Amino acid sequence: MKKIGLLGESIQHSISPALHAAAFNSLNLDHEYVVWDIDNNSLQSFIDEIQQKSIDGFNITIPHKQSIMQYLDIIDPVAESIGAVNTVINKNGLLTGYNTDLYGITKTFDLLGEDLIGKKVVLIGAGGAAKSIVYYLSSIHIESLSVINRSIDRAKDMFEENQDGNAPPIYAFGEEASNVITNADIIINATPYGMSGSSVANELPPMDLHLSKKHLVFDLVYNPIMTPLLQLIKDAGGRYAGGLHMLVYQAAKSFEIWNNVEPDIEAMINAGQKALEKEN
Repeated sequence: MKKIGLLGESIQHSISPALHAAAFNSLNLDHEYVVWDIDNNSLQSFIDEIQQKSIDGFNITIPHKQSIMQYLDIIDPVAESIGAVNTVINKNGLLTGYNTDLYGITKTFDLLGEDLIGKKVVLIGAGGAAKSIVYYLSSIHIESLSVINRSIDRAKDMFEENQDGNAPPIYAFGEEASNVITNADIIINATPYGMSGSSVANELPPMDLHLSKKHLVFDLVYNPIMTPLLQLIKDAGGRYAGGLHMLVYQAAKSFEIWNNVEPDIEAMINAGQKALEKEN
């Protein structure tokens, strides 16, 4: 029996346990997936404890995807380049970190069937998930990338630390940022705005949003299924994708790292939808 879990802060609303329970059941694995709600001040002691106990691995979510890296023994080169880790495997006390968010992002755009070449993309946010988005976009010949974030300095750091050092235009929330979104083709939200259980639940990013049917919106928030941002683009007649498929596919890749076997994706998606419907 393996013990695996999720490390984050204020993550009581996470459906990750439901996803992994479905994956375990589909393969008749007697494993356990638990939630550890840990703040930054307790991260070091948590890692020390992990290395001493029979915990086989864990996922990492807000706000620890970057801060966790200093405590790991080995970091996968892709995760190192992205600058964020969301999956750790523990082998005899040796902790190795990976980034499976990239896989989830790639699969989501594959499912959308959206060709990003030549498109104007706006990214809202500058955290760990945003770093994965930037890494993904760096391999595609988009026309332009603009970043909107509450802190311009933090957004600049996102590029200076682990990307090529050449930051795109960065805007704080406000009128200028609103105009950038109006002129964009694709808008990606990598912030907690609209996320159930967060301090900004039921809220839109704080600026005027004039969306139309020409826009495609990808909101990484998965709970609720229809976030305020997705409702806005739906009402405008545009295309959109929520965060559930990204969550499932990154979870499936994590599962594969821990267990050396692919899980039942459909079972995980169904479990996620049921968990969200029950909560909402």
